[in-house]
Amino acid sequence: MADCLRRIHSDLASRDQLRVNAIAQKYFPDTPLTIVPLAISLAVITQSSEQTILIAANLGGDSDSVASIGGAIAAALRPQTVNSEWVEAVNSVNQDNLAEIAISLAAMR
Repeated sequence: MADCLRRIHSDLASRDQLRVNAIAQKYFPDTPLTIVPLAISLAVITQSSEQTILIAANLGGDSDSVASIGGAIAAALRPQTVNSEWVEAVNSVNQDNLAEIAISLAAMR
């Protein structure tokens, strides 16, 4: 896993632009050895939850895992990059008030 993470991160970090088709051709997310390193690499390189999610969601394969893992990591690193409109849309559909759940979970630490 560590070797895959180093290889994928090094490759993506050396690119001028992160192009979805090029990433999908080389690192199609269909196994844990591509899904996890790709998610971590996108989060660290883009430094943006929104950008990580948008790139990951368009890769194909297990793109929802890449988007959720990478988006969560990027959001933890840079909370200001979370798209508030997306959060509001999810909250309005699910009616589960994730902020309250997160506060309750943090209090249990």
